[in-house]
Amino acid sequence: MSHFFAYLSRMRFIRRWGLMHNTYPENIQEHALRVALIAHALAIIRNRLFRGSVNPERAAVLALYHDASEVFTGDLPAPVKYFNPEIKAAYKAIEALLRADSSTCFQRACSEITSRSSSPRTRTQSTVS
Repeated sequence: MSHFFAYLSRMRFIRRWGLMHNTYPENIQEHALRVALIAHALAIIRNRLFRGSVNPERAAVLALYHDASEVFTGDLPAPVKYFNPEIKAAYKAIEALLRADSSTCFQRACSEITSRSSSPRTRTQSTVS
């Protein structure tokens, strides 16, 4: 069974490291939602005011997942992450591995959901079998 959605649900437990003082600690799940809302709005503004061709839904979805790898790495402060080229390269390599693994997990989860929904069972059938 795929653990993709279980990993994503853990985003609420990862605290963000903020550059500015916040009145309450924010987690990466809250951050991702805010970024998705802003990305969606900016895409619409780009399209309406500047004759753009940005897909607002795609922008929002990409924003929702942009920090998903931090479930494994935590939210490393940017000054630390980018201070040393070797640290930056190592962190980027970890993120790339996690993106590839997440993509595989997501595909597996979708396959499982699709295979279950392609053969619908009624409540009676599921309790009998």
